[in-house]
Amino acid sequence: MKIIAARSRTHRRLALATTALAALTIAGCGGGNPDPVGPSGSPTSSPTSAVSVDLSGACATTTPAASGGLPVCTGPYTDGVALRLPAAPSPDQGYGAFTRGGTGFATADGTVHEVSAEVLDKASAAADAAGVPDYATTAYLATLKGGRVTAVTPVLRIDRDALVRSVFAGTTMVGKISPVDAPVSPQNPSYSGDPSLPIVIAWSDKATDGQLSGTIANATTSVRAAGTCVPALSSAAANPLVGSFTASVGLLPYPSMHAPWDDELVFLWTQDSTGMGDAYYPSVATLMGADAVAGTWEVVQHGSPTSGPSMDLTLQPKGSTVTTC
Repeated sequence: MKIIAARSRTHRRLALATTALAALTIAGCGGGNPDPVGPSGSPTSSPTSAVSVDLSGACATTTPAASGGLPVCTGPYTDGVALRLPAAPSPDQGYGAFTRGGTGFATADGTVHEVSAEVLDKASAAADAAGVPDYATTAYLATLKGGRVTAVTPVLRIDRDALVRSVFAGTTMVGKISPVDAPVSPQNPSYSGDPSLPIVIAWSDKATDGQLSGTIANATTSVRAAGTCVPALSSAAANPLVGSFTASVGLLPYPSMHAPWDDELVFLWTQDSTGMGDAYYPSVATLMGADAVAGTWEVVQHGSPTSGPSMDLTLQPKGSTVTTC
């Protein structure tokens, strides 16, 4: 059964509380591998494509297929569309990828097609050696019937580091973070309020095992971002950065977190303290320009929503700068 994620913060808090996760660790989700992305380019258990097509131009850099495997996109384009799949080989076929949450299948011509339940079930069941669903890093050749996807064959793998780097590397997010409750308990802080304090996050340009590191730029210093001088969080009486909540943070895409197609982007405070939200999850279709991360990313603390800060974040255009003010 496909799970539709709650969109509002209140609904997501209720949904997470109802799930009654015993721990705040990624490993606690569905019994999966604590490193959900595993090694980049790890082998897949799904069948590879028998289609003879040159996909070397799909990315700026591509590693040829190893025996029994798929070619791997190691460097998406940095200008224009990041992933450039070939045109459809016939009217009833199309190269493309699944959008986040399995809501559709985007083909190279920009069309997002409906997908049969059988295809969604099979696609979410195929996984790599680390237990990560193949659809999270795979482009396919789809069979179409009446505009509906009735079958898919994998043709190209996207390196996990390359995928998250293509969308978020070197970017900035600005927004609001919830204040810590008083009285402050550094070992067990509580956050019951809505996001109200300004926050600026600068993401690095490197990724390891699918995880991108970042820094809260205004943790202790006022900074200028998105045309505004943002005060240091340390100047706030209810500074949320206490205990294990520090300026060092991370991003980690986590496909099918609690159920098939429950695709979440994880905000890492520590390995056992994380926030999450689905709006900015980067799918392979995102690299095609068909499944953009847009609007606001509502981040809710995983497991117990009041045990960590909530955030409303907005991704700034690439090239945006952060300076002191």
